[in-house]
Amino acid sequence: MPSINDTIQYQLTSDDGSSQITGSQQETGTTHVNVVSPFAAGTSQPVTGVAFAYATLKALVIKASANCTLVFTCTSGTVTINLLANVPYVWQLSPGYFANPFTHDVTSLAITNTASLTLYLRALN
Repeated sequence: MPSINDTIQYQLTSDDGSSQITGSQQETGTTHVNVVSPFAAGTSQPVTGVAFAYATLKALVIKASANCTLVFTCTSGTVTINLLANVPYVWQLSPGYFANPFTHDVTSLAITNTASLTLYLRALN
């Protein structure tokens, strides 16, 4: 199976003229889940096609165009992530700054939102 390389780039700029801070981190996997889906306002519904193994997760990036709550159903329990509009949730294995948000395989995902939005999700395994 061919490898998939995802590079996440970071950039901080300030309006006070101070120096920029930039960086990037590459993760390599063999499979991915990719979601770009619009959702109507006031919905609580499943997001199709989201399932992955936590033990081989290399990177997870999620962004929504409006505030929402994501509930990942796992083989044991659930994981809830509250997203703010246009603020990405980013987790990567290699830096090791914080633990994998999952301790069991993800079997499904549901979203609850009050405003219409588009959900972007990329999980690299």
